[in-house]
Amino acid sequence: MAVTGVAEKLKPLLYKLSRLKLIPEGHTKLFYSAQNPIYSSVLEQNVWGQALNRIAVEQISSEQAADEAITQIKEIFAAWR
Repeated sequence: MAVTGVAEKLKPLLYKLSRLKLIPEGHTKLFYSAQNPIYSSVLEQNVWGQALNRIAVEQISSEQAADEAITQIKEIFAAWR
């Protein structure tokens, strides 16, 4: 089959895809880091990634890792005030 034949068969699908509204109007949300710069610090310090690493590598409980991460996040927020 020629390339043009494949392209012709794809036209209806491509048209339907072009008509989709992937982001409904009025329902978009900003990233947390755009709403508040403190969240950027939390992301930059990779607080949740470090918690997951401690669970996987150091074998601490998920509750303990979450509590430590939340404490660290509260400290970051306190430093910004």
